[in-house]
Amino acid sequence: MSASKRSGLNELKDNLLSLKSSFLSSFLLHGKPISDRSRVAIIVNNFFLHIQGARTHINTLRPTYTFGLGLITLNLLLIASVSGILLMIYYHPSVEMAYSSVKDISYVVFGGRLLRNIHKWSSEGMIIAVIFHMARVLFTGSYAKDRGFNWVIGVVLFCLTLMVNLSGYILTWDQLAYWALVIVANIVQSPKEITDILGITAYFDIGGFQKEIFLGGLNPGEETLIRIYLLHIILFPLALFILIGIHFWRIRKDGGLTVPENFEPTKKISF
Repeated sequence: MSASKRSGLNELKDNLLSLKSSFLSSFLLHGKPISDRSRVAIIVNNFFLHIQGARTHINTLRPTYTFGLGLITLNLLLIASVSGILLMIYYHPSVEMAYSSVKDISYVVFGGRLLRNIHKWSSEGMIIAVIFHMARVLFTGSYAKDRGFNWVIGVVLFCLTLMVNLSGYILTWDQLAYWALVIVANIVQSPKEITDILGITAYFDIGGFQKEIFLGGLNPGEETLIRIYLLHIILFPLALFILIGIHFWRIRKDGGLTVPENFEPTKKISF
């Protein structure tokens, strides 16, 4: 029995000593990369790495080609999401308490002003980053050929970014937010101008119907704030993350970043 105990303890000791190497080999599956084939196998078979292409053209590695604007936008979205979740702890989505809860976050909650500013500037920084990202895509012609679908996804993401910022702007429920909401409601009601010209508003008032659905009534109130709150914390972020996943997936399936046509590398990368 003592011999079996010793052998068991020795086996446990050997397993603990080999834990580092066994974990590394199980993580990589194919061992340390020693050739192009093994490097490709690691990228393709790893859950965290497979979103990246197995091969990357050297021309796309220039920092000034993309400026990392897509990843900057994604990181700003993650910062805004985390800070927004923390703000939800103190925000009260009601007409009577919304503005007061925002004031409490800024002046009463410890670190609340900093947290709110982080949420505000990361959200607004997303708009700037997306604009520059789309300008870069246009300048490099990355929307052409078979990438038109992903360009449309990007445009939809830009629109969602504007809408999620606008909905957050309204949640403060101060005078600026209220009149911004009135302007948005009038924009939603704009099809009524067409039905007025056609003289069919009395029978088919699509503009008025859209406005009533948006406001939850004839005038801004409690129902409107709840609708905006749900759009801001659930529907818009969910749509953003789903479309971002599709956006990155299509970049991967379309062969990665587009290759600059008029660029010659000055040196080669050897493996």
